[in-house]
Amino acid sequence: MALDPALRTRIDTLLQGNRAVLFMKGSPLAPQCGFSAKAVAAMDAVGVDYLHVNVLEDGEIREGIKAYGDWPTIPQLYVDGELVGGSDIIEQMVGSGELHGLFGVAPPDRTPPSITITPAAREMVAKAVADAGGDYVLQVDIDKNFRTRLQLAPRNAGAIIAQADGIDVQFDLGGARRAEGMTIDFADDIRGRGLVIDNPNAPRPVQDISPADADDRLAAGTLTLVDVRPPEERATASVARPFEVLDGDGITRLQQLPKDTPLAFLCHHGGRSQQAAEHFRNQGFTLVFNVAAYCSEVIRSGILGVPRGQYEAAKALGMPRRVMWWKVIMPQALRLVVPPLVGSVISIFKATAILSFLAINDLMRVASRVSSYTFTPVEIYTVAALLFFLTGAAITYAGSRLEHGLKRGGR
Repeated sequence: MALDPALRTRIDTLLQGNRAVLFMKGSPLAPQCGFSAKAVAAMDAVGVDYLHVNVLEDGEIREGIKAYGDWPTIPQLYVDGELVGGSDIIEQMVGSGELHGLFGVAPPDRTPPSITITPAAREMVAKAVADAGGDYVLQVDIDKNFRTRLQLAPRNAGAIIAQADGIDVQFDLGGARRAEGMTIDFADDIRGRGLVIDNPNAPRPVQDISPADADDRLAAGTLTLVDVRPPEERATASVARPFEVLDGDGITRLQQLPKDTPLAFLCHHGGRSQQAAEHFRNQGFTLVFNVAAYCSEVIRSGILGVPRGQYEAAKALGMPRRVMWWKVIMPQALRLVVPPLVGSVISIFKATAILSFLAINDLMRVASRVSSYTFTPVEIYTVAALLFFLTGAAITYAGSRLEHGLKRGGR
C-alpha cells in the first residue's frame, strides 16, 4: 500500500524525536494483546525508556506503520529510526543480550534463580510434562507487578532454565530475577486444586487495618491516610485526622512518596479503597493498608462532626450524660451518617452478586440455577435485575425519608 506523505511525516517525526518507539496495542500498563504484552515485558527487562504508540487509538498509524517498515504485524519496535522487529525478535534479542548492547546497557544476568519445588508439586509437574510428550517444560512468567502464570511450553533455547529436584523450570530474563527464592507447591484446599506460588520478592498483599489501629498510627506519625471519596462525600462524613486525597494533584503527590511509605486507604464501605490500595501496591509501595470496619468509621466520623459547643451547652444545662447523648448528640450525628450508611447498604447489597461465584445461594446464583432448568436466561435474569433495582430503590427511598425526617427534627 502506498503511504500517504502526511502520514509518513507523522511517523518520521515520532521516530526522529525518540530513540526507541514501540508501536503496540494498548499501553505498557494495559497491553491489549498477548504479543504486545510480550514486547513490553522484554523492554522492561532491558530497563530503558521508550515511547509507546497505541495503534488502537489511531487507525491511520495502525495501517500506516505496517507499510512504513514493510512489516505486517503489531507490535513493532524502532530504535534510532530503524525497525528492530516484532515481539519474537525483541524477545530473542533481549535473551541474547543484543538489545542491551544496542542501548549501551549492561548485558543481562542469566544466572538461573534458586527455587524450590515441593514433593507434591514435583509429582504433579512431572506427570503433566510426561503426558504432554515432546520436549516440554514448566514455564513460569512473572511480570513486573509479580502477577504469575504457569503453563507447559516447548523448551526455549534462549530462556533461563532453573532446575529443582529434577524438574526444569523455564523463565524469561525479567521473570528469572523476580523468582529468586520462590517456592512452587501443590494445594487442594479452599483456593482450589493446583500449583501455588510463594514468592518472597512479591510486594506484601494489601492488609486490613482497623480504624482504631489506623488512628493510633496516624497519631504517632507512622501512617499516611488517603481518603478516596469525592469531595461531596467527604463533606458529609469527615475524617478527624489529616489525610491525602486522590482528586486534584493528590495522585501525583502520593506517587512521589518513597515506596516504603505506609499508606492506608479509606472509603465508606471498603470497595473503592481496596481498589486504590491495590493500584498503589502495583506501583511498588510495600506497606499498603485498607481501613476495615467502614460503617463504624462513618458513625464515629458523624459523632465527631457534632460541634463541640453542643456538648458544652448540654453540660451547662446540667443534662445527664445519657440524656445528652440521646437527645442532643445522636440526633445530630444521625443526620450526618444516614446518607453514607444508606450508600453502604446499597453497595453491600449489590456486591452480594459476587457470592454466586463461591456457590452461595444469593439472588444471582438462584437465577442461574433456574435459568439452567428452564432454558430462559433472558427472562430469568431480567427478573433478577428488576429485583435488584426494586430493592435498591426501596432502600434509597427509606433512607431519603429518614434523612428528610431527621432534617425536620422528627424521627
